[in-house]
Formats: sequence, C-alpha cells, structure tokens
Amino acid sequence: NNHIYDYGSTAINNALEVLKHEGIQCVGLDNEPVLLEKECDKVLLGAWCCYSTNAWHYADDSRTGRLNTLTYAHMYDHIRKAKEMGAYPVLLAHWGEENTHYPKYEHLCLAEKLLDSERAII
Repeated sequence: NNHIYDYGSTAINNALEVLKHEGIQCVGLDNEPVLLEKECDKVLLGAWCCYSTNAWHYADDSRTGRLNTLTYAHMYDHIRKAKEMGAYPVLLAHWGEENTHYPKYEHLCLAEKLLDSERAII
C-alpha cells in the first residue's frame, strides 16, 4: 500500500525477500500483476495507489519509485492483459483523500470509466 516506503527501500527489499522465501506473491510494485489459478478459473490481480494517498515513491515517467501509479491507462492495460490470458481482471485501487470520508470526484469518474470497460471487478 501507500506506506510500503515508510521504512525505506531496504525494508521493502527485505520484506520482498521474506515473501519470496515463503512463496508469497506480492502485487502493487513494479507493474507486476499476480495470476491466481484454481481448476479452470484464473484471476489476474493488479494494485495501484493514487497520488492523493500520501505515497512518495510512484513509478511513472518522472519518478523512479516502485509503487504502481493509479491511472486509467495502467488499469485498462491490466484489463486487456487479463483478457488476453483468459483471466478475470481484479483491480485493487488504493484511492481517496487522506483523512476524509468521501471519495474524490476524479476517482468516482475513474471507477465509472473502468466499469464501462470490459469485465472489470473493482
């Protein structure tokens, strides 16, 4: 989530090593989705943080962070990849405004636009 960098890059790398050692997959970093399969069913998990959730280390054109940035383009690309794989896309969005109880208008618009896209589960 947006606090993964609270203890710096070293802490992230250590946490990822522990998860890998235990066979636990991670989603939300480095634009790497997680594919889960059970019998004939597949889901492709993707996770993103928005700029308003107190995150500092986004991965985008002007930053070198590893957090997946919440944009329509990134999320729609995830939906497209899932469809190509025959999987259901699952979109995990950490969005909103810190310390408020109401969604941001731009996030409502993004959710509506994604729901108009193909087979999205938010």
